[in-house]
Amino acid sequence: MGTILDAAHRMKKMLGLSSPPLRCSACDHPRSDAVPIICGPGVYLCGSCIGTATERAPETVRPTGPVPRCQFCDGARPLVSFANGAALRACTVCMQMMRDMIVEHVQQQ
Repeated sequence: MGTILDAAHRMKKMLGLSSPPLRCSACDHPRSDAVPIICGPGVYLCGSCIGTATERAPETVRPTGPVPRCQFCDGARPLVSFANGAALRACTVCMQMMRDMIVEHVQQQ
């Protein structure tokens, strides 16, 4: 089965139909074997940005205005911002799950 998929990917590349590599939404780093990417709904985050963000303290909730929501699960939990500021945020629960996925990926290498 793997050889069929490999042949299909090679054919798409030869025909110019291959898509560009995924890039981290926070730092714009391209995905590679060394840099895993966690994908969410329209959001892609590399292991480095996830590691850095999990070390940050969650934001305090403002008492006025709409409640900011997680861009992964749409939950209204405490949020953590990424390198590009408040435009990209994930809740502490999603951050922990992403961090666990990255750790598991590294252990499998």
